[in-house]
Amino acid sequence: MAWFDFIKGFFRHSSSDEEKYEDIEELLEVLKSLTEDLLFTSESDYPFEIFVWELKTKTVTSENISQYIPTVREDTPIDFFVVEKILRVMARSRPYYAAERREKANRFKQIITFFETQVTDSKAFKIGTIERDVYIIGKIADSHIIGLKSISVET
Repeated sequence: MAWFDFIKGFFRHSSSDEEKYEDIEELLEVLKSLTEDLLFTSESDYPFEIFVWELKTKTVTSENISQYIPTVREDTPIDFFVVEKILRVMARSRPYYAAERREKANRFKQIITFFETQVTDSKAFKIGTIERDVYIIGKIADSHIIGLKSISVET
């Protein structure tokens, strides 16, 4: 069984009466399998780190981000995005791409789907300038935030 057949079962199409996975360990395993050997591509390539934060505020904003990331100063630039926008280029696939590249694009599409269907209040943001921290996050069961962290180099 291929890895994508294994994780297909973890995704459910979003509907208001359908239950989402709320087991943090299970969601962490899904993210681990999706991001294994994937790199966030910018002017340099960096791996993804998976993390869980205890929910401290109703939502993560530029005003309260320092509660989650204490190193962020008040004057640090922060740009928010929808998850699809921040991963769009890496999720792009064309028929003439090599099979390996199409497979990686499919995995990025599955990451987008994960954040659209398995968590609430999903968002992405970049912090800093030039070498920017990239976070992709979503809430789980109104108690935790699960996410991915990487680095984007933008000169």
